[in-house]
Amino acid sequence: MLQAHQFTAIYARYDAIGQHTLGLRNLMIDMGWEVTTFAQQSYQDTDITVLNYQTHAEHPDPDIAIYHLSTTSAVSDYLLELKTPLVLNYHNITPGMFFAGWDTNLANDLERARHILRSLAHTATAGIADSEYNAAELMEHGIGKIHIVPPLYATPIANTPSSPNNTTTLDSTPKLLFVGRLAPNKCIEALLGCCAMLKTKWPEVSLTLIGNPMIPRYTKALENYTQELAITANVRFLGTVSTQIRNTEYAAANVYVSASKHEGFCVPLLEAMQMGLPIVAHAAAAVPETVQDAGVLLKTNDALCLASAVQRVCVDTGLRAELIAKGHARAKQFNSTQTQQRMIQALHKIAAQVA
Repeated sequence: MLQAHQFTAIYARYDAIGQHTLGLRNLMIDMGWEVTTFAQQSYQDTDITVLNYQTHAEHPDPDIAIYHLSTTSAVSDYLLELKTPLVLNYHNITPGMFFAGWDTNLANDLERARHILRSLAHTATAGIADSEYNAAELMEHGIGKIHIVPPLYATPIANTPSSPNNTTTLDSTPKLLFVGRLAPNKCIEALLGCCAMLKTKWPEVSLTLIGNPMIPRYTKALENYTQELAITANVRFLGTVSTQIRNTEYAAANVYVSASKHEGFCVPLLEAMQMGLPIVAHAAAAVPETVQDAGVLLKTNDALCLASAVQRVCVDTGLRAELIAKGHARAKQFNSTQTQQRMIQALHKIAAQVA
């Protein structure tokens, strides 16, 4: 029986990497592997056991270590010293420059994380990347064997092909949705500006923001900007929510909006497509790769351009129907059976390398 230890900086049950970590654990167990999961921090409401990485030395050496790399962590330093064959499951590290004006320590930590990535890449046996965009970065750092596998889901997205709001016609005031960390690279301020402009046409327009408020200074600035734009009554900051609430909000929305400048894959785009929610997004980083032709992709994240595109999606029945249909078709390409099969094939190849 192959022994696998997987590591992550933070295990949080409801975020994309937490879902992937849990999904990979379950898949490896189904393959007959013995799996133990370690993290520097763990926030969980499930029966999965996640051990502190500092206890790892107390356990027998595994056959393989898998590191879910996405941020700065003391786990990286620990794994640099580990002699076990290492696989980097790379989810991308956000460049520190996006945080420089908000949290200098975090900005420096992220730049250090990218430096450590180069060191880890030199020792890694193989890489797993959830997009071509992420794979290209691993290749730059010298990993020759890279398997591209989209993120796994431990809890499947609700299979809802449509809802009262996600239809080809829009008879009500637009309800906009964004899901993701409230972080500077996500450019939430552009979404607030978009909402303010749409309010001139639809006074009751709403924007719902789901995600961890990552940096207090940035979150406070967003709240202040909401007041300045006179859209406090139009915007909801929900923070981190359960899968059930997240799915409810997807079903209630009319348009998914994203102004983000940096994404390694962007799971919420996939969720929106599966839920029949038309997408308007800034075509940055891995976003075009994930969405392809199933959304309105803009070369800019300017608030006026976002608002113009959202308005068109709301009033153009033909375009709306096309986006919903293409979104469903694109989401099917990431169905759990196919993704799991791709991961199984990758793991078999990796296991053969370390045998």
